Amino acid sequence: MSDLSRTVILFHPRTLRGIGEDSIPPTGLLMAAIHLYQEFRVVIVDQRIEKRWRAHLSELLKENPICIGITAMTGRQIKGGLYVSQMAKSKGCPVVWGGVHASLLPIQTLAHPLVDYVVEGEGEESFAELVEALASGRSCEKIPGVWSKNGDKPVSGGQRPFVDLNKLPPVPYHLIDLGKYIKPGPYGKSFILFTSRGCPQRCTFCFNLTFNQCHWRAFSLERILEDIKRI
Repeated sequence: MSDLSRTVILFHPRTLRGIGEDSIPPTGLLMAAIHLYQEFRVVIVDQRIEKRWRAHLSELLKENPICIGITAMTGRQIKGGLYVSQMAKSKGCPVVWGGVHASLLPIQTLAHPLVDYVVEGEGEESFAELVEALASGRSCEKIPGVWSKNGDKPVSGGQRPFVDLNKLPPVPYHLIDLGKYIKPGPYGKSFILFTSRGCPQRCTFCFNLTFNQCHWRAFSLERILEDIKRI
């Protein structure tokens, strides 16, 4: 696989129009890139805000990228994710799904012919190890948090423990155009910053039951203040 470029594409599908979703930065994709951006070229394509996203993605796929990572919640995003998966597969690009839907239903997601790998749960370490394995031609079957295929059989690398948020490198906000996510509000311009993960509650309709196992974890105050200064 030495002919691969050092490019990794991350794609965020559109959900519903008119609910302010375009003001929410693609934090999940930024976190997925947190261990990768210093060694690989990571490009985030956000369908919610890019009018020419098809042309942008088509140009990136010509570079023979290592893979494309697609995040999706259950609902409309699945349709957009599959459309992009088809674009990628037609160019021979491996397709990785992650996010809420793939984490709740990893076997079902992996069973789709347009999906090659699934990252279950938090992706900072799992996705980085998967990309490194794909770039070097190594097997992905034993990577914790990663589902792969052995023929038609789904193969899991096992569960991965929660990451320590405060040991993660700085969030690579430079991978996006921050100005596109700064929106006017009643108190002036604002930017949404996530400072914690999970929830201790057990609402039956929420993905938190499975994804975060009802745990709440937060960045330290020092880390939050540093992020605010950097932004």
